[in-house]
Amino acid sequence: MKKKKEDLNGSPEHYNSVLLEDIKSKMELVIEGMYTIKDELSRKIDETKDELKQDIKLNQLAITKTREDMSAMECRLKQEISDVRTELKEDMHSMENRLTEKIEGNNTRLKDHDKRISVLEEKII
Repeated sequence: MKKKKEDLNGSPEHYNSVLLEDIKSKMELVIEGMYTIKDELSRKIDETKDELKQDIKLNQLAITKTREDMSAMECRLKQEISDVRTELKEDMHSMENRLTEKIEGNNTRLKDHDKRISVLEEKII
C-alpha cells in the first residue's frame, strides 16, 4: 500500500489530503442532496397545507350553506304549520256554524211539530 500512496505523488500527507478532499467533495454532495430532499419535503408540506386549507374553506362554505338551507327550511315549515293551524281553525268554525244551523233548524222543526201535536190534541179533545 505504501507504493500506491507514493505512486500517487509520493508523500503520505499529499495522499491523505487527496483522500480528505475526496471525502469532503462526497460530503458536500451528500449535504447538497439532503438540502434538496429538505426543500422537496418543505414544498410538499406547503402544498399539503394549502390543500388542507382549501378543503377546510370548502367544508366551512358547505356547512354555512347547509345552515342557511336548514334555516330557510325551518322558516318554511313554521309558516306551513301556521297556515295549517289557521286552516284547521277556519274549518272547525265552519263546521261548528253548520252544526249550529242544523241544530237550530231541528229545534225549529221540533217546535213546529210540538205546535202541530198540540193543535191535533186540541182537535181530538
